[in-house]
Amino acid sequence: GEGGVSLVGELQASATHPVGGNRGGGGGRARFGGWLGATAADGTLLVYGTRGETLRSAPPCRQGLSDLSWRPRSEHSGSDEDDAGAVAATAGADGLVRVWDLTAAPALTSVMR
Repeated sequence: GEGGVSLVGELQASATHPVGGNRGGGGGRARFGGWLGATAADGTLLVYGTRGETLRSAPPCRQGLSDLSWRPRSEHSGSDEDDAGAVAATAGADGLVRVWDLTAAPALTSVMR
């Protein structure tokens, strides 16, 4: 993790990873369970764990990020694990949607207008 990294700008959006903490009785076993993503007006995207620790910090965008959405959980996986990993999309003040793979080190995978 990255320890004490926190949002500097005004919070714009937050969303919990779709695996959640207790879906299907899985408790905290799911790899991404309880993850909370947050975006800020200064272009920051951070992911927090269940104890409030910063797990991921994506490189900031030049424009503010106004929304965040995780890739939906597959209804066909038959498991509480998220087979899609930790993929999130952010909407920016510049009119761009950025797709991030946050499974490991944050990686920008696509940008759409």
